Amino acid sequence: VEELGVGIDDVRRELADLVEADEGAFLLARAGDRDQARRLALAAASSAESKLVEAELLVLAVSCAPPGDLDAENRMAAARTLTEVGLADRALELCSVDGVEALPPVERGAVRAVAAEAAWLAGRPTEFAELISAAVEDLRGTGTAMEVQALAGSTLTQTRIGLDGRPALERAREAVALADKLGLQQGFARYRLASVLLTSGQPGWSDLYRDVIAGAEKEHDHRLRLAALESLVLGEWIAGDIDDAVAVAEGFYAEGPPPGMEASWLSFVAYGSLLSVLAGRDRAAVIDRLMSLLRDEALFRNRPYAEAALAIAFADLGRHDEAAEVLYRSAARPGEDAQLTSVRGWAFTETAWLAGRAADALEAGRGVERLGVGDYPSAVNSRLIAAYACRDLGEPVRGSEPAAAVPSWAAAPHEWRGLVAAADDRHDDAVEHFDLASAAWASHDRRSEVRAAWAAGESARLVGRDDAATRLTEAEQMALRVEQTAVAARARHSLRALGVIRGSARGAGVSGLTAREEEVLLRVGAGLTSAEIAAELHVSMSTVNSLIRSAVRRLGASNRRTAAVQVLRDRREHLGGT
Repeated sequence: VEELGVGIDDVRRELADLVEADEGAFLLARAGDRDQARRLALAAASSAESKLVEAELLVLAVSCAPPGDLDAENRMAAARTLTEVGLADRALELCSVDGVEALPPVERGAVRAVAAEAAWLAGRPTEFAELISAAVEDLRGTGTAMEVQALAGSTLTQTRIGLDGRPALERAREAVALADKLGLQQGFARYRLASVLLTSGQPGWSDLYRDVIAGAEKEHDHRLRLAALESLVLGEWIAGDIDDAVAVAEGFYAEGPPPGMEASWLSFVAYGSLLSVLAGRDRAAVIDRLMSLLRDEALFRNRPYAEAALAIAFADLGRHDEAAEVLYRSAARPGEDAQLTSVRGWAFTETAWLAGRAADALEAGRGVERLGVGDYPSAVNSRLIAAYACRDLGEPVRGSEPAAAVPSWAAAPHEWRGLVAAADDRHDDAVEHFDLASAAWASHDRRSEVRAAWAAGESARLVGRDDAATRLTEAEQMALRVEQTAVAARARHSLRALGVIRGSARGAGVSGLTAREEEVLLRVGAGLTSAEIAAELHVSMSTVNSLIRSAVRRLGASNRRTAAVQVLRDRREHLGGT
């Protein structure tokens, strides 16, 4: 530039004819030939070699529009493409310019709807809610595809932030009706209706998600298919089938990212990997997957979920230094929403407690509490772990009892009550609550199932119950089955405090159930009712029923009688047919 001076623009114009069209467009723009650069950029964008190049060319075309022309159509196309390739912050900036307010309502609403999508994927829920509400207001009654998108998209506020889709049910159905009338955006409208049904406790969401996925595959709509797959995985988990959720997620990993969908695919893998950890799957496989995923410092919305899963997987295996290193390198993105930050905070709380650093765990848990995200699942888990830290430190349990914001969190109030009872030295009550929690966690979160089983055994030990050793041995075996070596170590410590010689305690039942579950089913096989079993075992009837449900799920039986017959058969075979 210094050598050629003002003559450099002539050189740029000459070079523009000698290079590919996309490079030529940028050279002409630098030379000040804005009209020609714009035409060339738009032509090159239609055949760009990648979504990223397409996005950059569309941004260039918009920048070369005539003064005062926002070029809304190409601006929205550029913003959508930037969002697709994981550059949601730039997309939001592109849509947040002076002059949008002066656009006609349909164009203004469309720009706001595109900006809202970018805000959501950038992790800015407050901006999303403001933008999508304004877009719905602008587009209401226009009978356009963008009205469908805005109506359906606005339901995200209820389903992903409030975790209660009931206020959005009428709006979601309105979006589907309009989509069917127009013959446009039908897949997206149904995808959002499925999410609203799920978080409203209404039936039909699973079939609707699967219909959307099939339709998206047929239409080669990778974006919608991935979004519906992610929601189906979360839905299966929320509804209580973590194994199905993980199976769907793991079946998709092998496909790799769809074209131009790397950031969205990474977010999907992050969710699925965390569920794999909760399900007690092979930690080494999870660690290998996530180490490679996080190595390049790629930014994507759900990165905190991936970091949390990796750190907790390390901590479960007792590799506490590596867990700490993952979280040390983790950092909140500018503008990151509190829910995502709470996921990272939960990982800090969990890994500190597993490493035996109760004071650090308590501090991290209180940090999550200060985020103000209520009973979001990661905040509930942090609160529970912080309560365990209080127990370790001999401090009273503080805070409010968590609510079951989604069905998969129904165990949380029981575990909290167990912790409060244990802190008050009401250990018989604590055992009952921890039993309920462990049984309720079984189909949602195997890690928490094991933790509650150990807590029940520890309270049984502290109150001098005869079944303490059995419970603690079972908890240790459960922990080892799902690779929770840190919790298994706690169970062994409790056994040593009880004076039990390793290996002498009764183990798990012969059917792979806990001894308590087997004990209950043997009584079912003998013809006892739940009330009679509860009286014999000195527990509540709800505890008995929870243990039966857990055992039936573990055995894959159709009902309690079938499960009891299976246990009796396995027991006879184990005893050599006697």
